[in-house]
Amino acid sequence: MSDKRCEPENNDEEGVASQRPPTQGEDRSKKDSHDDQDELGRSGSQRLGKMLFERRGASMTSVIVACALVGPLGLLLAVASVSTLFGGPSLVWQAIAGLVAMAALCGGVVYYYLYVFNVIFRVYEHGVSKEVWGTSIPLLYDEIESVLFIYLCQYTNGAYSGNGYVIHFYPFADRNKSSLHFEFSEMVFTAREVQFDKNLAKLRDECHRLIHLRMQQQIHAGDPVHWMKGLRFLPEGLEHQRDNRPVVIPYFDIRTAEIAPSRWGLRLQELNIFVGSEKKPLITAEFLRQPNNVPGLMLLNQLMSQDGPRPSV
Repeated sequence: MSDKRCEPENNDEEGVASQRPPTQGEDRSKKDSHDDQDELGRSGSQRLGKMLFERRGASMTSVIVACALVGPLGLLLAVASVSTLFGGPSLVWQAIAGLVAMAALCGGVVYYYLYVFNVIFRVYEHGVSKEVWGTSIPLLYDEIESVLFIYLCQYTNGAYSGNGYVIHFYPFADRNKSSLHFEFSEMVFTAREVQFDKNLAKLRDECHRLIHLRMQQQIHAGDPVHWMKGLRFLPEGLEHQRDNRPVVIPYFDIRTAEIAPSRWGLRLQELNIFVGSEKKPLITAEFLRQPNNVPGLMLLNQLMSQDGPRPSV
């Protein structure tokens, strides 16, 4: 099975976007009241509001299929190993060794998939949560500093077989909350074209919108905004590192910002920023696996369009 980067389309159907999380300003204004309610015994799940949808790390079908594939393989390997090492002992000992190896392999695989099956990702009106073996870890939207959504199209023998999802939520350091990470696959063997999880796409779009709004508010207030590694938004321009020294490029000098396949592999993406009439990008940065990659790009395009005339080429 192989993975290929793919991007879901936006849609306007009802879902997460119709019950959007509150903006940072709205939530920050309610922070004190939330704390008071917590002191009175209000639980995190109550603060999250109504649950909208949930996803599991794996299905029970995955557990059964994995055991069916690994079991016979373990049996064959055990029998072959015993015959090679001990000069072909009796069939009884070969059978015992094969059964023990098969039980060990199947047990390990079943435990892993049962663990993944019991990892539940839930999306609520006011936040998200991760549940593992019945223990829930909540995170409100106003506690999230950065996010990362990665969609991978999976192919088996050249045929589309589903999607893989990687989602990361990183809280503000002063909130004393744990980061939440989710990875799960969705197998689809009957589809002839790529299908996306519409609810996850809506969640992604809403998280990107909220973080972009927060970044916009910060830059308009005159505060620096960290974007990706080595890149920072300043009121006067985009700061990057050149020869280990910070260099600021005025936004009106930036001609365009493009996303292109990485030179190091098709599963990665690079951000190329072109300045003036230069044919080669002045800035090249890894993009795909950088938190807040999309909200920052949204802000850059906005600042470029608002900061005077574009340079002539």
